[in-house]
Amino acid sequence: MNEDQPHSRTEFLRDAAVFHVKLMLDGFRDVILFPVSLIAVLIDVIRHDDRPGHRFYEVAHFGRETERWINLFGAADRAPETDRPRPSIEAPGLDDIIDDIENKLRDKNRRDDLSAKVQDTVQQILGAARNAMQRSADRSA
Repeated sequence: MNEDQPHSRTEFLRDAAVFHVKLMLDGFRDVILFPVSLIAVLIDVIRHDDRPGHRFYEVAHFGRETERWINLFGAADRAPETDRPRPSIEAPGLDDIIDDIENKLRDKNRRDDLSAKVQDTVQQILGAARNAMQRSADRSA
């Protein structure tokens, strides 16, 4: 689209119609990929190949390629400059948020493991001290 020409109502309606067709294709793809990916995971878990998860990753790569092909939000690139939002500070994506949660859980588990080890050590020391005090009391009696 030429940036000097205003965006027409026809172009807008075309973009909206294409967007909705793409939404349907994207949804259909997701409905198909969900069971296919689960089956791939199950096969990968059951079979112990030299490449763990390769069937699942093939499905994931296929999904990525179809995502690029569908280009669901491509209409945003056709929007007139006046309708484009100002660039925002890049917010973390879902993968970043999941990674952050995983790291926090791992750190918590490490701290919990360390706390449990410290507790066990303190219990052992206290038990040894009680035994020593008991033996000392038994000898003096």
